[in-house]
Amino acid sequence: DAEFDYEDHKERSKNTILPAMILLLFFVSGWFFTEFSETAIDSAQSHRMFAILIVLILCVSTILFFSYRHISRESRKRLRESEDKFHAISSAAADAVVLIDDRGSIVFWNRAAEKMFGYSSDEALGKELHTFVVPDRFHEPYRRGFTKFRATGQGPAVNKTLEFQALKKDGTEFPIEVSTSAIRIRNRWHSAGIIRDITGRKLQEAEQIRTQKLESLGVLAGGIAHDFNNILTAIMNNISLAKMSAADEKTGHRLSAAIHAIVRAQGLTRQLLTFSVGGSPVKKKIAIGKLLSESTEFSLRGSRLKSVYSIPDDLWPVYADESQINQVISNL
Repeated sequence: DAEFDYEDHKERSKNTILPAMILLLFFVSGWFFTEFSETAIDSAQSHRMFAILIVLILCVSTILFFSYRHISRESRKRLRESEDKFHAISSAAADAVVLIDDRGSIVFWNRAAEKMFGYSSDEALGKELHTFVVPDRFHEPYRRGFTKFRATGQGPAVNKTLEFQALKKDGTEFPIEVSTSAIRIRNRWHSAGIIRDITGRKLQEAEQIRTQKLESLGVLAGGIAHDFNNILTAIMNNISLAKMSAADEKTGHRLSAAIHAIVRAQGLTRQLLTFSVGGSPVKKKIAIGKLLSESTEFSLRGSRLKSVYSIPDDLWPVYADESQINQVISNL
């Protein structure tokens, strides 16, 4: 903007001062020749009048010249101040600030851009931005949009904040958020972009979605576990009644095994309920050796495998959630 203001001001100064100079000289010359034609004067007098005219022209020209020079000096001073402010602000900015010309070439690349993309200012300046840091799959849509921008200063991304994918120097692709605006400099459209790396925000959004899915899964698991536990309770009650009227010891033993399996299944439902509500495991004092052997026998039931144990008699008991330890041993 500063460069544009300077050039515009300089042009307006020319358009104002130069016509004024011409008009003033024309007026003085007209006055001189009018006086000369209406008054009879000798050669010496005409020379004096001509000298006066020359002096007047020189004085007017000198005044106008220094006036124009002063205006140009002030314009350049304001330009330097504006550029210094722009560089100071853009250098301190946390977001990347990039300016491209009407050919798509990078003409400004701040420190944040260097850090974000991995390219120094010397490496970036003069490069075509979109073929430099944009993945290949976006090149063709960019070319179509930039042709319109070059002619009109309008485009699908102008005066909007949009999300894109970009490339670092090492080839890593990462998400960015870009706010783009059009600037007219020396009658050519330039594009200024403020770019923000949103990798962290995208990770947070993904984590939030995952948490929401887990919460939904927990609600579903809690409902299933509750209904399943009710079914297991009914089965256990009926098996317990059948065991009381068992005809022989072998039948009673099998019914006891079924009850034991139901107890373990109820332990799994408790784990699901614990997961669904985010509760803590139910810990109690258990004999880990006995739990190990029972869980192993249950897991190997129906197979041809046999288990051999080496468990010390003086093994200390532990405080643990019996259902979860059972699940760990079964998984092993």
